[in-house]
Amino acid sequence: MGTSPILYPCRSFLSFIPILAWFSYPSLLVKAATSTIDDANSAFTFASAWNAISPSNPCDGCATKLDSTQVLDGTWHDGSVAGSTASLKFEGSGVTLYGVTNADQTCALTFVLDGGNPVNLDLSTIPQSPTKVYNYQFFSASGLSSGSHTLSWTIENSVSNAVALIDYAIITSDVVSSSTTSSSSSTSPGHTVSSSNNSGQTVTVIQSGGSSSTSYPLPPNLIQPLELLRPMLPVICQL
Repeated sequence: MGTSPILYPCRSFLSFIPILAWFSYPSLLVKAATSTIDDANSAFTFASAWNAISPSNPCDGCATKLDSTQVLDGTWHDGSVAGSTASLKFEGSGVTLYGVTNADQTCALTFVLDGGNPVNLDLSTIPQSPTKVYNYQFFSASGLSSGSHTLSWTIENSVSNAVALIDYAIITSDVVSSSTTSSSSSTSPGHTVSSSNNSGQTVTVIQSGGSSSTSYPLPPNLIQPLELLRPMLPVICQL
């Protein structure tokens, strides 16, 4: 007669625990959630000679006229005086500022995020036809630490009759969720530069014509299921 194999139920069970934990606890993903802030929101501050334009305040004296149906909530800010400043305070990990171009009469703008290095609007990328491009991306930055941030901009010396037209901003926030799907990352074409803020953190800045979205998978938590099974191990090993 052959010798029966010796079974080690405790050892066999322990080797199976990681497999149980993997299938029982799906991985976590950091996904991007977005919110839109209109230029009329108090999160925006427009100093100096900016004109706040709305259906109830059409600014008859403004030289540049827009189609109010093509801007968010029918409102926008019009600025043309060199040295005029504005800012946006927001909570999140990314920001994109949108406005309307005016072909070769678009004001030169300089942006500063959290007191970091200045980034100039690349006027060479402004379309010349059609004359006005709505929902144009003036500035975008991603990869910020989650929390409070300030984006500010200044109208630089501009050509005669040039104007800056600010419409709205989209804020990106990181949201942790449970998912079994794999991560993905995509970036559409744009003019990208790297900049640093006062904390020394490097962020990705897309000046115009681009956007980015990234999700980051986190490893599954294997500690919790093992801790739950710890009191059961003496009983299992005695079987």
